[in-house]
Amino acid sequence: MRIILAITGASGVQYGLRLCEELLAASHDVILLVSLAGFSVLEAEAGFHWSGTEQEVAARLRERFQVPESR
Repeated sequence: MRIILAITGASGVQYGLRLCEELLAASHDVILLVSLAGFSVLEAEAGFHWSGTEQEVAARLRERFQVPESR
């Protein structure tokens, strides 16, 4: 199943990250959408940095969520 998960500027980003982890662990495809304010909240609350190329950020996300590159 393909699921779209959006992270906005609201506090509590850890819940969204945990949901993403569980969905990926259950072999769902997850499309992650992040608003501009969501980027700030992810950095402040989860320490995730979005600098770099799209490929570099994608690699950090795959590492964070332990998703193989082939997926």
